[in-house]
Amino acid sequence: MKGVRRLAVMGLILAMTLALMPGAIAAADKAPAVVFLQPQFQTISKGATTSVQVWVNNVVDFYGIEFHLQFDPLILDGVDIVRGAAFPVGNSIFPVHNFTGNMVNFSANLVGVPAPPLGNMHVATITFRGREVGSSSLIWPAAGVVVANAGGFPIPHLLQNGGITVQSTVDVGGFAFMGGRTFPFPGHAGIAVDLVGSSTVLAATTLVDGNYTFPGISTGTYNLHFNHKFYLTTHLQNCIVGAPGPVMLPAVTLVPGDLNGDQRIDILDLATCAAKYGLADPLADVNGDGVVNLLDLVLIGANFGKIGPILQPC
Repeated sequence: MKGVRRLAVMGLILAMTLALMPGAIAAADKAPAVVFLQPQFQTISKGATTSVQVWVNNVVDFYGIEFHLQFDPLILDGVDIVRGAAFPVGNSIFPVHNFTGNMVNFSANLVGVPAPPLGNMHVATITFRGREVGSSSLIWPAAGVVVANAGGFPIPHLLQNGGITVQSTVDVGGFAFMGGRTFPFPGHAGIAVDLVGSSTVLAATTLVDGNYTFPGISTGTYNLHFNHKFYLTTHLQNCIVGAPGPVMLPAVTLVPGDLNGDQRIDILDLATCAAKYGLADPLADVNGDGVVNLLDLVLIGANFGKIGPILQPC
């Protein structure tokens, strides 16, 4: 009986002690602060610039940071480094923000802020330029980061490394023609060409001879979409762009006859053309020679029943 009573008293004392120590419980439950890069990994083209943000997440009583970030100077050039939103102008200083050899150096702290912030802090933004083809790790060296609180003590934290890959670029081009049209008049100018990759959408337009060019394209796999009024859309699929360049893609000839742009060549298109027969109507002049005539009707008739988009392997 005495043993049971003794255990009950000890349990009550323990409960009261924990109730008086909420900070200790919160500290035990709180996730550690993390210094990391956003985005952590990315790919850019040679000669292109990109920005990497430095963040400290899950931090309490934040008042300053000093860091050194290592990169490969053979792959990347350091362009600029600026303080992030955690250090507002007028309430902070950042005496160190430079590049030395293979290192980014930064130091900043708050000034005159009575209530130190907590949570997720954007502390800096670093701009790099792709110098040569290859991959550069972005590494926090040992003892390369100090996060400080308002009391002048370091805040424990974890570090997350990152990296940037630099790809070579090539000029990509080819020819696209409008079926039924002649060169030099009316020619093949004005076809809209979209180059679509996993993270890229670029636009170009054909010249009168049908030529189009996309300069400085990163190596990879792309699809191209070709569009012009009166013609079914054509997709040139799975075009592999590799170095060295330039890369010349297969020629594309658009199928004529879709007057109403519904990606079908049918009786509606034929009826529209027939109703405009003999007129200089640009809304029914399929081949662009200035008059709606037999040649336009033949183009629609020859492609009657076709449906777009037309899929062409690269």
